[in-house]
Amino acid sequence: MNEDPVETLATALEERGLADASIGLDMSGVSAHLWDQVQSALPRARIIDAGDDFNRLRMIKTSEEIRRIEGAVAGAERGHQAVVEHLTEGMTALELAALVKRSVIDEYTDRYIVHVSAGALGAVVLAPTNVQLRRGELVSVDVGTLYKDYCGDMFRVYAFGPQPPDALELHVRMDEVNSILIDAVAPGVRASELYRLGKAEMNGRGLELALDFVGHGLGIDVHEPPYLIAGDDTVLEPNMVVVLEVTTRRFDLGHLSAEITCLVTEDGCRVLNKMPYTITHIP
Repeated sequence: MNEDPVETLATALEERGLADASIGLDMSGVSAHLWDQVQSALPRARIIDAGDDFNRLRMIKTSEEIRRIEGAVAGAERGHQAVVEHLTEGMTALELAALVKRSVIDEYTDRYIVHVSAGALGAVVLAPTNVQLRRGELVSVDVGTLYKDYCGDMFRVYAFGPQPPDALELHVRMDEVNSILIDAVAPGVRASELYRLGKAEMNGRGLELALDFVGHGLGIDVHEPPYLIAGDDTVLEPNMVVVLEVTTRRFDLGHLSAEITCLVTEDGCRVLNKMPYTITHIP
């Protein structure tokens, strides 16, 4: 078997009588060296950049792709369950991140990021450090996973011990926005409409979006079309997968968000997360 991917591609096209056809490639990931190899292997073909076409095709997931995304979400939730089981005062953010990573990994699942942050520092630094975690702080955890090459992405906030009332109220207001957005995800809705809805509902509750978007698509990339931003007018269709992600921060409290993975269905959406998006209390 020929193990060189470019030669394998050239052979497959030759066998199908397509060696002098127009061939579409996603050029976003093609280096100059690889481009030279492709042109040398297919001298008679007309190579065109079909990246936008691939992105459009990838937005609609097959049943197998949905199954893999569900596997990635399950892996992320194992990581978050480790937070519930192991978070103790005095451990460092790096130590908690290590426990989360080990909980994610199984035969088919790996992690690509685990961010742990807490308190005021967490408003500006998401990556885990040697800072000790203390009761009375909000602890924010973002777990990114890969299951058979498909991504999961899940941010949750933990109330570690007693909290200032305004910290919990802040999350409650964000929860209300997320509930409204979940109800709004449906076929026929434009990505930009969800952005405008999320931003308006946040602003109406006195909350500012820390990131000027309310979510993104999910698949073989953690961020892929459709993007829930002002300029993306993609119309949602069944079997698209979007992650709702409204994010805010208070520099005296930390970084607050809840990433909610939604599968667009024929009449609405199905949330793929089992763990609630509300704040989790750990005594």
